[in-house]
Amino acid sequence: MNDLITLINHGGGAIYILLLFSIVSLAIIIEKSLFTRKVPKSNPEAAESLSSGDTGPLDDLDIDKHPAMAPLAAVSRLYKSGCKDADFYMRAIEREIGGLEELSGRGLGWLATIGNTAPFVGLFGTVVGILISFQALSTGAEGLAAVNQGIASALIATAVGLGVAIPTVMAYNLFARHFQSRLHMLELEAHEVADQLLMKVNEEK
Repeated sequence: MNDLITLINHGGGAIYILLLFSIVSLAIIIEKSLFTRKVPKSNPEAAESLSSGDTGPLDDLDIDKHPAMAPLAAVSRLYKSGCKDADFYMRAIEREIGGLEELSGRGLGWLATIGNTAPFVGLFGTVVGILISFQALSTGAEGLAAVNQGIASALIATAVGLGVAIPTVMAYNLFARHFQSRLHMLELEAHEVADQLLMKVNEEK
């Protein structure tokens, strides 16, 4: 623990900013990891049930606990109301997918900002450390300890900046692709169910 505190102190003020970045980044990564469990690739059982005209499983569904079911729930509501207009189904699905995109995207902007900013904060600490070293050199042999401290500060700031940025950018890209893929699958599934229900409604005319 003492070594960690010493390392932080040698890293200069930039290290404290980077530590804050890392805490925020880790909190968002954990939150988004938990959220991925609520957004499956598809809902085959619910889709199959609804396709046959059985809206029961979706009638009392808590959308807050199962947000990925929102597109199918919207289709179910329209089907129960007797809607026969394909445009209504399409707009309802797009509206629910848009809501899921907003939920999925919360926090990702911060990950992108931290990932892009952390290297520059580290670079700022590097520059400050180098300046300290140059100033210490002007004092001659008496400033050797300060030179070493400045070099250590520069190297630590660079390493920590990259250490925060790399996993943050990787997490951002992973979550962005992950949610985009899953939402696309959910949208296709909802449209397929809507098409089948429209055919069923038209056959009942």
